Amino acid sequence: MRHPESGRIPTPPQIPNRTASTLLLTVTLFGCLCVGTNLAVVLHEAGHAFGALLAGGEVYEITVHPFSGSQAAYDVPDNDLAYFLGHGGGFVFGTLFGLILLLLAKIFQRGTALYLLAYTIGTWSMLNGLYLAVGSIRPFGDVLLLIQLGIGKLPLGIAGALLVVTFFALFRDLLASVGLRQSDLYSKWVLVCEGAILPNLLAVPVYHLLVSNTLNKSIIQSFIPFLVCIPIVILIAATCGYLLRGRTANIVTAKPQWQRAGIVCIIGFAVIVTELIVF
Repeated sequence: MRHPESGRIPTPPQIPNRTASTLLLTVTLFGCLCVGTNLAVVLHEAGHAFGALLAGGEVYEITVHPFSGSQAAYDVPDNDLAYFLGHGGGFVFGTLFGLILLLLAKIFQRGTALYLLAYTIGTWSMLNGLYLAVGSIRPFGDVLLLIQLGIGKLPLGIAGALLVVTFFALFRDLLASVGLRQSDLYSKWVLVCEGAILPNLLAVPVYHLLVSNTLNKSIIQSFIPFLVCIPIVILIAATCGYLLRGRTANIVTAKPQWQRAGIVCIIGFAVIVTELIVF
């Protein structure tokens, strides 16, 4: 008759480390991006307005549309500092507002709805850097105005590049907070990210075609760079997140839930509808 080895503790049965479904994570991230992409634009325009007021100017109107771009109408005194505060306020203060939201997100448990929404808005605000980086190569919009004020392309490009790198780091943590795990395949990281961002992008031509009936060559030409550029940026961000996933392996986050996914999507749709009605 055999006897168990003295002092040996039986090993409990192994429980498989299951991760959340691709669809659940995609829907959750989609809702987060509905909020983040739109409110980051609001923060950018609010940055212009804040800069103009700080310079002693006037703000006449802020126009924000989820499918047709945004604009802040303001006037500032006739001096270079005032022009910088007005034209550069979208980058400077818009990014600063985003950083404040990233700090406020720490109040909530990682992975909860409020954390995800605040963190997504703050993360997406860092893409002000993409505007700066691209504009430093081919000047347009606010970047062109800053260059005309005498600010060099190189410092603008460096500032933009630093913000884009910051975005990649923050987006990696966001994906871990949404529920992507170290054990998930690379294909899952990519599917979740692209599946979340593409509907947000494709909503633009769909809106102009089916709702406002204003889809024309000009809108298509202005939209194509975003349709090409943003998915590539998100692919790079997903790839960086996957390659550096070991750094987020010990992050403790709330378990992904369909209820939470529904909440962030409802808030995202509410943000879009509010912009359509109010602005």
